[in-house]
Amino acid sequence: MRTIILLLGLIALSGAIARSEPANQKRTVLGSPDGTFELQEVVPQNDDQDAQIFVVSKAKPDERQLLTTLPSLWIPRWYSSPDSKWLTAPTKEVHEVGNMQLFRRINGLKFEKIPNFSDRAWGSLSAKRKYTKGEEGIIDFVSWSPDNARLLIALRGPIHGDSENDKPWFVNWSVYFNLQTLKFEYTAYLDRWDPQVFKSPSADDYDDRMALAPVSAEPLLDTVSEEDWKKRQVEADRALNEMYHRALAKLNSEEAARLRSEEISWIKHRDRIADEFAKQAHHLTPRCAGSKLWLMPRTRAART
Repeated sequence: MRTIILLLGLIALSGAIARSEPANQKRTVLGSPDGTFELQEVVPQNDDQDAQIFVVSKAKPDERQLLTTLPSLWIPRWYSSPDSKWLTAPTKEVHEVGNMQLFRRINGLKFEKIPNFSDRAWGSLSAKRKYTKGEEGIIDFVSWSPDNARLLIALRGPIHGDSENDKPWFVNWSVYFNLQTLKFEYTAYLDRWDPQVFKSPSADDYDDRMALAPVSAEPLLDTVSEEDWKKRQVEADRALNEMYHRALAKLNSEEAARLRSEEISWIKHRDRIADEFAKQAHHLTPRCAGSKLWLMPRTRAART
């Protein structure tokens, strides 16, 4: 009888312990643009265990597919292409080193991982620089092209060379991953931009130069007519003016004067940068001619 009582006590105690242990944390980290799925992250309480990322059906939440596992201490940020057919997640690991994973949708909730994406990205930089000792750093997501044909990423890391001394970091080395050919590639615009990232940050024109860093991906095909771009420019100009006057109305005379002064400085800087963008767009090669319409009106819209 005493043995039975002890066993019942142990069972009750173990049940209480199990109830007191916190369950794995689950949260939604991304919703697909087409509304068919979301990404859920399941993070274990124990840091030694990996977090799990699931693709979960929006229509049938009980249906899910394991996408990948990641060390729980990594903090990825997920991005979906506009057509919901691609997923990517840049992560930062330790010692200022990171990686990026890219997944292509096969069907339904199933995605496949593009192998060696990070290594190939750094390899594209090394090949351009003819640097053979290998490079590593952090990979940042920039944008998808509007035609879902390219992924634009930016690399940042130490400036390597023959010297063993510490080097300053470069930022915003830009490269495309072609989602159709599954290869890294450079356009005429990127070829003009990328060498600038290794120039000294102490130079007087550093801020102006870095303002030219690509923030939108060139499409392979023209996606918007020039007439449409002009219409968007007018709409953006009108919206910006409305916001500016609403802000002015809430300020006292001293604050309003300061805002006007800042606006004048910003307009000068904006025009200088936009003019440089337009100038560089004229140097596109015939192979990139389909991007010219996209680059220039997009830039002009930013000037309004």
